[in-house]
Amino acid sequence: MKFFVTLILFLYHILILSQDKIKIYDGIHNDTISYFSEDNKIFKCYYSRNINTVDKCKTREELLPKTKEYKSWIKFFSKSPIYDRNYAYDLPYQKGQEFKILQGYYGDFSHHNTNAIDFEMAEGTEILAVREGIVVQVIQNNNKGCPSEECAKYGNYISILHSDKTRAEYWHLKYKGSVVQVGNKVKKGDLIGYSGNTGWTNGPHLHFVCYSPSYMGMKKQETVKTLFKTGDGSRIEYLNEGKSYLKKY
Repeated sequence: MKFFVTLILFLYHILILSQDKIKIYDGIHNDTISYFSEDNKIFKCYYSRNINTVDKCKTREELLPKTKEYKSWIKFFSKSPIYDRNYAYDLPYQKGQEFKILQGYYGDFSHHNTNAIDFEMAEGTEILAVREGIVVQVIQNNNKGCPSEECAKYGNYISILHSDKTRAEYWHLKYKGSVVQVGNKVKKGDLIGYSGNTGWTNGPHLHFVCYSPSYMGMKKQETVKTLFKTGDGSRIEYLNEGKSYLKKY
């Protein structure tokens, strides 16, 4: 009984530092069981006895709602941060402009396992805030870009924290391309900077990505698939790779 209570406390401690996922390691057999939530369901994931495969489920088992195991874990997962998944973001450019999506969510070039959008646009294009928030980070002193991941560290970007604790980042800005500073409050539609070609890039474009809240800190947050207002603003949709979007609002 004492061992069971200790185990529960240990799992709870780990869980409050995670989001929607928890792994339990068996040090004796090198087995791993992962509990995670997906589409309002709770799953138990069994891993093979190979340390190199701990990120891939060998067998997935859905926990049934009427079981004690499900009821216990749903209480834990319900403690994960809540953010507005249905928020409609504005397109990040001026009214009357139209830009093509070079790379969409989970794209093959650099968006592996990332909900990010690349807008094809010439250097110096005005970038507008897609949502109101507070500027929490600005990097604008880089003047280098290349189509290799080695250049990722040279990317200029602006990071803005929203009211529901999601955080948007606008990447590949031009050298000295920010017109905002850390601590500034911005409104939706405010000019925040100018597009460029810095960092990991094979041509001028704006890379937009939004992160969910997380107990693990800013660098561990998961990316959010964002909805945008398109056309005259009455249509709300996910943006698709290869398609162009005209902003008429």
